[in-house]
Amino acid sequence: MLCTIWMVLWLSFVTGCCLALAGPSYMALVFDLVGREDLANAVALNSTQFQLARAIGPVAAGLGFKVFGLAGCFIANGLSFVFVVIAMLMVKFDRPRRRSRSATAFSETEGSVCRRPGCRFALRRRPAAEFRCY
Repeated sequence: MLCTIWMVLWLSFVTGCCLALAGPSYMALVFDLVGREDLANAVALNSTQFQLARAIGPVAAGLGFKVFGLAGCFIANGLSFVFVVIAMLMVKFDRPRRRSRSATAFSETEGSVCRRPGCRFALRRRPAAEFRCY
């Protein structure tokens, strides 16, 4: 089966939605990990890491593809997430976690909407319908 332009557009849309949610949560996590006194250094180090990944990543991917092939690249990518999960499990927070009023209200609203089959169906179909309008 060939990859069509719609598959690429859909994958790009889903990836963008995931990154829109991951970005703010990642920034909040950086603050929780380092605290206020080291926040500027952590943000600078994080920015450097992302820029290096943009520059070195394609070169490493090309070399990996040439040496290990496509299957080897997918296996290496999958194994890299194991280390990320292990690192996240090792993180200890000093402060107790608090839920804000807005987060509690959002989860209550989300729960009441998701329990209704008609609303759940409409929410699942909405992104696809909006994507077709553009």
